[in-house]
Amino acid sequence: MTVIRNGSKLTPSTVRRLTERELGWVAGLLEGEGSFDRTNRSKKASLRNIRITCSMTDRDVLQRLCRIVGAGTVRGPYANRNNKPMYTVAIIGASAYDLMKQIEPEMGQRRATKIRALLRGFESVRNYVFKLQHVKSGRIETTINLAEWTRQRGLKRPGLDQTLYGNSSNYHGWRRLA
Repeated sequence: MTVIRNGSKLTPSTVRRLTERELGWVAGLLEGEGSFDRTNRSKKASLRNIRITCSMTDRDVLQRLCRIVGAGTVRGPYANRNNKPMYTVAIIGASAYDLMKQIEPEMGQRRATKIRALLRGFESVRNYVFKLQHVKSGRIETTINLAEWTRQRGLKRPGLDQTLYGNSSNYHGWRRLA
């Protein structure tokens, strides 16, 4: 199980270690019906930015996937072009990371390449640290969770984002060092 520090709280993975038979079933299902991507396509990704989704008209198959993996929830039904109800499962963040690590060797070349790229991105982002300096006092603080950091200080997020992501040099007395 992977536990990721996200500011002051821990985000645990709920994915359990799969047996060889379960691994084959899950990999086969996701090879054919799954997709592997990021929830937020911006370059400044968050810790929870990778996901595995699987959509189909067979609710029971998706329920079995959730039961085997130990993560995700079946959502739906949603309208579909062929009038059959459509259901979806999304596994996000640390749970998606753990599942991708397990199934990557079983996947075809195209999907395995995509998974490896997502895993590399997730690993580099989860250790990303913002270093901030207060202009008047010179105090330096670090954080990996900007939302929590700004909330604790009562700062307005959009203006601070401009500073932290390079659109402005100073906001509310803070500037980004790294």
